[in-house]
Amino acid sequence: MRNCFILSVLLALTVFFPAAATQQVDDSYMQEIGLIHMDSEISGGENSLDMLAAAAKNAGAEVAIVTDHDTQRVTYGIWPLRNIIKASHTRASVIQYGVRRYMSEVNRVNRQTPDFTFIPGIEAVPYYRWESSPVTSELVIKNLHRHVLVFGMDKPEQIEHLPSIEAGYPSVFTPFSLLQILWVIPLILAVLLFKMPGSHEYYESKFLLRLFYRPRNIMAILLGAVSIIFLINGFPSANRSSISTMKTPTHCRTSFSSTM
Repeated sequence: MRNCFILSVLLALTVFFPAAATQQVDDSYMQEIGLIHMDSEISGGENSLDMLAAAAKNAGAEVAIVTDHDTQRVTYGIWPLRNIIKASHTRASVIQYGVRRYMSEVNRVNRQTPDFTFIPGIEAVPYYRWESSPVTSELVIKNLHRHVLVFGMDKPEQIEHLPSIEAGYPSVFTPFSLLQILWVIPLILAVLLFKMPGSHEYYESKFLLRLFYRPRNIMAILLGAVSIIFLINGFPSANRSSISTMKTPTHCRTSFSSTM
């Protein structure tokens, strides 16, 4: 009985106060039928941008957001020289195709397809990790297909500077960065440890042989080489900030894709 009374009151409100039953819509906005998360052959899809636009329009869509992969590269580095001893695998992507060329193609399709709009977007990989099995000794990549869809960008520079794990995150200097600079100390010690021969020894035979066969010089060369390698590996001695600390431009719109 109570439910019937509440229903009667709501019906009465819709009759006497129709504005309360309908939401006011700003005249500057338009509702359109659209599609999202379309991949073209630029980043491994099966169809070109022209074919995607034609298929979307034939399906009744007025707008579509194309979200090709910004980069499809995975890298595995061996500790402690992950930035030097590493292997990468790359597939087709917007970065490889060319960001400006990609934006130009989207604009061309928009000009040639009346009553239809392509909105350029990007499918980025914010994070992935490697796991190894102690039984099979195989490396398995995790979270590679957990993507972030970013759209609302109209300039190539916005896509080029979009942070992702392979395209690069902004680098920040932290107290931990000092640990990577500490390799300068053994490099200085190596220079001080290395002993050049006296002036009278320059004209003697087998000068280079005696120079590098001195035990202290060999130790200095090895210490200096190791220091230089680790300095190069840690260059520019800055840590890439995590995705939680990055600032996304306010004009961009992001959504999480759970495709696996």
